[in-house]
Amino acid sequence: MTDKNNIDSNERCFNAYLIPKVEAKRHNGIDYVRCPFCESLNRMTDDLRGLHICGDCHVPFDVI
Repeated sequence: MTDKNNIDSNERCFNAYLIPKVEAKRHNGIDYVRCPFCESLNRMTDDLRGLHICGDCHVPFDVI
């Protein structure tokens, strides 16, 4: 049996999760998003939508 954080090259499957979509909210001209995993408030540094990584828990989520 292997540790769940290590991928065994002989194993044919592994656990996966869907990347959740989060809507950005604008306040005083600045966009913010709340991480769906740790609930941390993240300030967006640009106006780009798409894949972002939480500044606290470092898990990716999709900004729509």
